[in-house]
Amino acid sequence: MNRHTRGAAAAVAIAGLCEGCTTCGSGTEQKGGVCVVTAAADTDLSGVHDTDVVVDTDGVLDTDLGDTDLPDTEAPFGPCAPPDPWTGDVPEALFTLAPYPTSYDAYLFRIASRTSASSHVGLLVLDATVVARIRIPNTSNPTWWTYLSDGLATMPMRTQERAQIGDKVSLSVTDLTSAAGLQQVEGVGNWYVTSHQNPVSVRAVRGAGVRYLDAYSQLSQLYGEITEPSTLDCGEGFLCFRVEHDARADLIRVPVVNTFGLDADYAGGLCAEVIAPVGTRQQASGDVDFLDVVSPTSMRTWPLP
Repeated sequence: MNRHTRGAAAAVAIAGLCEGCTTCGSGTEQKGGVCVVTAAADTDLSGVHDTDVVVDTDGVLDTDLGDTDLPDTEAPFGPCAPPDPWTGDVPEALFTLAPYPTSYDAYLFRIASRTSASSHVGLLVLDATVVARIRIPNTSNPTWWTYLSDGLATMPMRTQERAQIGDKVSLSVTDLTSAAGLQQVEGVGNWYVTSHQNPVSVRAVRGAGVRYLDAYSQLSQLYGEITEPSTLDCGEGFLCFRVEHDARADLIRVPVVNTFGLDADYAGGLCAEVIAPVGTRQQASGDVDFLDVVSPTSMRTWPLP
C-alpha cells in the first residue's frame, strides 16, 4: 500500500494478518475470532491506526504494510513534533513516504545529468509524476514551476501547461539551463497528461539533512524549530531561516512577503513542518541548499511549546 489506511480499514488489514489467532498480543483484542488493534494501541504521533503489525513510536506516518518508515525505536526529535497528520499541497490520499522504485524511469535523470544544456534536441520525458506546482511571486508575468519525479530524479520545469499534483505527464524538452551543475527545463512541448491520481513520493529528511546534489529537487518533509534568520544570500525577494531538527540544522527559504510572520527581525519561538522541494543557490563560497517554501501552503507553523 502507498498511503495510510484509516479507522476500520486499518483494523480489517490487521485482522487479515491475524486470522485464526487464539491469543492476542499487546495492543490488540479478539473480535469475531480474530485479533484487531484496539483504539488505544496506536502510540505514534500520526493519530492514525497503523496498517502493519508493528506499533510505531517514531512519529512518522506509515506508508504500507511493511512499515517502511524510520525504526520504531527512534523518537521524534525535540519539542516540535507535528501535532497531527498533514500533507501540505499533496492530496492526503496520494501522499506516501515510500520512495518510487528505481525501475520507474521517466528519463529525468538522463536530462538532469547532461553536461551540456545545449544538447537538448529530442529529449523526451515519459510518464513522470507531478509532485509539486509552484508559482514564483513578485513578477509581472507569474512564473510557474512544475516539479516532475520518477525513481531516479526530480526536475523543475518552467511551464504554463496545466497539470494537477499526482498526474503523470509526457513531454518533449525544448530548452534547458543549468543550476548547480544539474539541468532544469525552461521550455517544453508536446505536453500530455497520461493519467491522474498517482502516488506522490515525499522524502523524510530527518537526520540525513537537506543537500541538493543528494536529492536533486525532490519533494521533502522536515519539521523542527525555526531558530533565526540566515545571513546567506538566498536570492532577491527571499529570506532563509535555520531550522533545528534531529540534532542538526538546515535552511528553509521563504518569500520576503509571507504569511508566516517571518522577517529579518525574527527572534525565534516557532515550530514548523515543511513539505517542499529542495532548492539551491550558487555562491562563490559554495552552494546554499534549502527547502524552497514558495507555496504558502507548503509549510505550517505553531508556537514553540
